[in-house]
Amino acid sequence: MRFEEPPAVRQRRFDESGMEILAESTCVRILHDQSLGRVGFIDDDGEPLVLPVSYRFHRRRVYFYSSEGAKLRAATRGARVCFEVDGWNPATGDGWSVLVKGVCRPVEEEEVGFDLDLRPWLRTALRPMKLVEIVPEEISGRRLPSGPVAPEWD
Repeated sequence: MRFEEPPAVRQRRFDESGMEILAESTCVRILHDQSLGRVGFIDDDGEPLVLPVSYRFHRRRVYFYSSEGAKLRAATRGARVCFEVDGWNPATGDGWSVLVKGVCRPVEEEEVGFDLDLRPWLRTALRPMKLVEIVPEEISGRRLPSGPVAPEWD
């Protein structure tokens, strides 16, 4: 009879606030499964701005459409941005967040080489839409512990 080692069990890791640190592979799966996120960047006046976008995550890239405005200007200058998706179940207290940090740029649909099947957040015929790509430099995520979370009071 041959003895076999049990399969390796991934050790859960937690940050200093007690949130579970998600493996990058889990974050990537979540990014594939979602369709609404938020892109954050510094606008033309130097102010932080976070805006919702419908998106697709494909081949380790985030794609969304933008009409002329602050998001598209950030993309055309190759701005560093962050992109976030999250979920929350108030009944159980379970929640998670995935954060992508990277650089954005406008791309032509032909460059992507596949049909994104993506509808813009803002659907209007009055303003032309441009495809924007975020190239991730870092992908990370956190999960709230299960059950009720009591706030800390100093």
